[in-house]
Formats: sequence, C-alpha cells, structure tokens
Amino acid sequence: MVDSPRGTTTRFRLQLSYDGSEFHGWAKQRGLRTVEDELGSVVDHLVAEHVDLTCAGRTDAGVHARGQVVHFDAERVDRLTLDHLNGALPHDVRVRQIDVVPPEFDARFSAQWRRYSYTVSDDPRGPDPLMRRYQLALSDELDIDAMNEASRALVGEHDFSSYCKVKEHGTSVREVLELEWDRRVSRLNSGRNVSGERAVFAPVINKARSRTTRLISDHDPILRRMGASSPSHLGQSRQEPQWRRHHSGRGACHRR
Repeated sequence: MVDSPRGTTTRFRLQLSYDGSEFHGWAKQRGLRTVEDELGSVVDHLVAEHVDLTCAGRTDAGVHARGQVVHFDAERVDRLTLDHLNGALPHDVRVRQIDVVPPEFDARFSAQWRRYSYTVSDDPRGPDPLMRRYQLALSDELDIDAMNEASRALVGEHDFSSYCKVKEHGTSVREVLELEWDRRVSRLNSGRNVSGERAVFAPVINKARSRTTRLISDHDPILRRMGASSPSHLGQSRQEPQWRRHHSGRGACHRR
C-alpha cells in the first residue's frame, strides 16, 4: 500500500498478462471490448478518479500479451493493490506486478526492447484444440531451414517501408535483434499410445525506439505485418528466400 501526500500524484508501473481472444485489441473503441477499457475502469474505480493508461505497445484484436507494461499517475492509491486489482478484473486479464516508479518512467519510451512470438502448427491433423487460439494452422509441412535463411536477412536495422504506409513524422526503420524459427514437438501420453503435436515457433526481438522518435505511433504495425504468415510462405516453397531480402531492402541501412 502507498499513500500519496494530498494534492500530489504517484506514478505506477503495472505488468500484466491477458488472453486477447475475446478482446478487440488494447486501445479503447466505442462499443467494443478492449483491454484498456477493462483495466481502466477497474483502476478508475479503485483510485476514485479517471486516469490515463500508457502501455509499452498496443496489441491488435485477438493478440495475447505476457509481460505487457502499463503506467499511470494517481493521487488516491490506498486501495491500489494486486488483490484489489485482480479481484475486480475479468478472468482473461491478470496484473502480475505493481510498482511505484519515478515520474520520468514511461512504459512506452523506457522500454529497451520488445518481443513478439509467433507459433505455427503444421500438423496435418490440425492443431491441438487446447492450443488453437494461440497458433496459426497450416496443413503443409514447413521447411524450417528455408524460413531461417530468409529470416537472417531481416536481422539488423532495415527500412521496412514495403510492409506499411508510413505516417507523417513516422519512420519505417526498425532494428531486429533476434529472429529464428525452431520446431517443437510435444508428446502426449495416453496409456500405451504416444502421439505428438507438431509446431514451429519464432520469437522476434526488436530494439525499442528512443524518446527521439516520440512522434512514431506507439504500436508496431510493421512487425505485425512481417509476422508468422509471410515466412511460412517460404517454408511452404511458395517464395524464394531472395524475395524477402528484396522487399526488406528498399532504402535500407543494413547495420548489424
């Protein structure tokens, strides 16, 4: 519990996880269920005032988060505890940590990097029903070597203008720190029978943008568009790896 002197505000940092299946993304939208609306209404009730939430990176409809960071300022904070927050939040949102931070902390601009994870099931039987909300399902077996060959061309700093329409005062330059596909086979035991679920997994880690790029949109449409679906075309032999280099290299500075 934290007490703020009367008339002053305290800045809080929340770390939360959510299942995005039933959400229309992070940002508030009239008439639609969003994470910002659900969390904001609970925080507003607990601090008895309206607060503005700032997140590290907005997510789209159906996108999940584990480790999303949010900050806000509040004056009346005696009821702002994990128990109160999670007791009032719906089952598909959990606050994992709450901290008091210096006023200069910013969930968006204090981030050092961001991690995006993509999982693709290429099991010919289809994905495990328990995982179907968290995997892209494809029927063809993927060529992981081809996908990784193409992915290596994306690591480093590049201009990804081929993937998006750049907003005024924005930039399409991003630095990808890591990008590699890996195959994982889960074993399911049922009596004498052993079956396996086949899927490929890729974490994409990109360097966060600094305060000097404050005019850029605070979500990352570029990394969303270069997600699981496009490398999988290479894994299905629909494109050659050189195609990826061509499209990521327009006007690019290729620093590693």
